[in-house]
Amino acid sequence: MTHDGLKQYVKRVQYRPWLGTQRSSKTMSLRPIKEKQFEILRGWRNKQKDILRQDHELTAEEQKKYAENYIDHHLDEHPEQILFGVNINRSFVAYGGFTHINWEEGSAEISYLRNPKDRKRQEYLHNYTIEWLTFLRV
Repeated sequence: MTHDGLKQYVKRVQYRPWLGTQRSSKTMSLRPIKEKQFEILRGWRNKQKDILRQDHELTAEEQKKYAENYIDHHLDEHPEQILFGVNINRSFVAYGGFTHINWEEGSAEISYLRNPKDRKRQEYLHNYTIEWLTFLRV
């Protein structure tokens, strides 16, 4: 096995146990995004276009195609992104993960988006954002 092959194997071993499973602490859990949650995410994204690289309102059809593509490929050996739903006290409040993954370079962007209605709990969620990032440490 070449050095690059070993490097990729180590990365695969580190993230693959996360896929299809749940990680949790006392009040927070990360779990795979359910198919029905993608429509909720479309609403969150459309309400927060100003902080995203999104130049138009996503349609239900666009979101459906995105969800189908994600679901079809998130268990691939080298997916383009790895996403999780974030639940606090069993309530779906955010999602995020690794996007724009470059397996050859060993890099990715960290993505995180909260429910825009949870602004009243902003400080509370900020604390869990830090915990969420700790969960994602690989």
